[in-house]
Amino acid sequence: MQGNIYPLCYHCGKIPELGLYDGFRIRGKFFCSSCEQAIVTMETGTQEYQDTLACIRKAIFEGMSRVKVIGL
Repeated sequence: MQGNIYPLCYHCGKIPELGLYDGFRIRGKFFCSSCEQAIVTMETGTQEYQDTLACIRKAIFEGMSRVKVIGL
């Protein structure tokens, strides 16, 4: 793997087999296809589901400032 740049999965921290073509991005954060498969088949209401949801929310909202809407 020397001389190449490979993505790390934001969820599991592993390098996917096919590199950049083996997953998807959310706001620049890479998720590997193994985690993608786990996410779409996960049972809702489990602790694993809650942890994964928190990870996805963090990927989406990380670095965003809070906005307060007044008077709508």
